[in-house]
Amino acid sequence: MKASVLPAVAALACTLAACSPPEPFTVVTSDAQDSRFSRAQMFNSYGCTGQNVSPNVAWEGAPSSAQSFAVTIFDPDAKDHGWYHWLIVDIPASEHQLATGTGNSASLPLGMKQTKNDFGVAGYGGPCPPPGEDHHYVITVYALKVTTLGMPMMSAPADVAAKLKANEIAEAKVTVKAKR
Repeated sequence: MKASVLPAVAALACTLAACSPPEPFTVVTSDAQDSRFSRAQMFNSYGCTGQNVSPNVAWEGAPSSAQSFAVTIFDPDAKDHGWYHWLIVDIPASEHQLATGTGNSASLPLGMKQTKNDFGVAGYGGPCPPPGEDHHYVITVYALKVTTLGMPMMSAPADVAAKLKANEIAEAKVTVKAKR
């Protein structure tokens, strides 16, 4: 008799606890139309005439065990090793969005820190692909197992990326294109 009661109790407990799979970890940007960055996000030098404004980035479904988040924008189509356009770390676990222009602010909210991008500065550097080339820009949100990454602001982007990978619980990605 016990054998037949246990599966029924387990099924009832699962129903009461809403045993559906967890919500997927996703990321979106409202600053891309038809999966393309606008002129506002494009770089404003090296022949590009954008406004160099960092995009809105919002995420949901992150693991509840996340202690902090980080966001990167990476162009895998750039020559050699690819190109980091933005790395922002130490985003508190209570945050689930970066507003448009956050990467252009000298004072970030809530202890967040921008590290050096491949332009050599800490902050956002927008897309500026070679003329006629369509490049992909991967926006990644990392859910991390640490509250702070402990990286100096001028750390090399590859070093920050390696530390992100070593401390990630999960990641969510969306790809946006840009062309000039």
